Amino acid sequence: MVMESAEMFSAFFRHLAEADSAVLLFCSFGKDRTGIAAALLLAALEVPREVIREDYLLSAQAYQDVSAAISRLEYLSGVKNLGSYRTIIEPVLTVQSVYFEVFWDTMERLAGSGEKFLHNYLGISSFTLKTLQDKFTE
Repeated sequence: MVMESAEMFSAFFRHLAEADSAVLLFCSFGKDRTGIAAALLLAALEVPREVIREDYLLSAQAYQDVSAAISRLEYLSGVKNLGSYRTIIEPVLTVQSVYFEVFWDTMERLAGSGEKFLHNYLGISSFTLKTLQDKFTE
């Protein structure tokens, strides 16, 4: 997913760097593309890996009540009776530490570090990283 969505992540970073107003990053689940985008942004801001991991795993709290999460998914998707497919649906709602670890390890295996991944795979320049750091950190 990291490589399949690389173009989207690049556009996300360009938008953040160029935006003159607030930006809302939203997702129904927060662990897939949006969760990775948030993790990449935190990496660009030089937040430590463990803090990024903890942030990523916060999505799990929103889905602790699986029945309520399935109802929310039914509402968002317009599909009814998803509860009868609970064994199939539950992994979609689950956020696990291993998801983050696989993402992070893949990024490091491909590029050697988060910063190199941002440069080499997403085409994020040092200037853009500096712009983001100036905008989003004190």
